[in-house]
Amino acid sequence: MKNILKKTILAGIGAASLTKKKVKEMTDKLVEEGEMNESEQAEFIKDVMEEAEEKTEEFGDQVEERIQKVMDKMDVAKKSDLEDIKSKIEDLKSSDK
Repeated sequence: MKNILKKTILAGIGAASLTKKKVKEMTDKLVEEGEMNESEQAEFIKDVMEEAEEKTEEFGDQVEERIQKVMDKMDVAKKSDLEDIKSKIEDLKSSDK
């Protein structure tokens, strides 16, 4: 029951928008109905929040990776490339003097 609820919460709300308060509100009814005690609720909330944080980090990593792939395909200069060019220009300017 708890795993199904955890997956439903993560899928329904979206890991990025998940807050501790929302999870507590969703599990309060289970506590009231005796399906879960307060200690189990606290542990469940902790587990869901940790998993949501992991999923958010994974999503961020995936987005970053995809952006990098798109930039590579577009052959866009990176900041480090531009800094190298700037440094070389400065070197050329100072060698001309």
